[in-house]
Amino acid sequence: MNIYAIKKAPQIKIQETYRNHRIVSYNENGKHIGEVLKNDIRIAYCESTGVTTLLQQLRTIIDDLIKQKNYIRKNAVPTQKQLINALEAVLPVLTDSQHAMLFYQVIHDNIGIDLEKLKSVAGCQNTTDIYLMLADVGRILCDEVAYVPPTPIEGRDPFVAMVLEPDSKYANTESSIILKFQADFFSALKSIKWR
Repeated sequence: MNIYAIKKAPQIKIQETYRNHRIVSYNENGKHIGEVLKNDIRIAYCESTGVTTLLQQLRTIIDDLIKQKNYIRKNAVPTQKQLINALEAVLPVLTDSQHAMLFYQVIHDNIGIDLEKLKSVAGCQNTTDIYLMLADVGRILCDEVAYVPPTPIEGRDPFVAMVLEPDSKYANTESSIILKFQADFFSALKSIKWR
């Protein structure tokens, strides 16, 4: 056994998902190296002296890529085909609760669903979580197609509005709130292959 041999420290990788991109960072020979991957293809590479700075740079690269794509698209409302492609791309990153809610609406043909029922389907503790999860779905979808939805006049969250019809339209007078998916979003949902 050679007691003078230099042991190479194990390479520690940090991985995270940011705006539908995978960020991988690691330390190699004292340098912090980072990569941005989309569909397992490296689309950006950078080096930095610190891991925090590196992660900020990688997130900025992703923000800029989405901004450029949005500019090229002129922030056009996504077509049905773009929504379908985006949903198929992001389906694997959605949570089990999000899958359950979306699939429940698909099998029930987007009839107005009681908010309390969706809470049960998604395994949520409260109904606010339903809105937060659906806003997250809208945000993930918009990032995928590089679309910045306008804020509706009534002040609803633009990402919730991307996914849900206004709930007041479907409110059941004295019982729980009834939710229904926005027509284009639901049509795209019905068109995708559920795994």
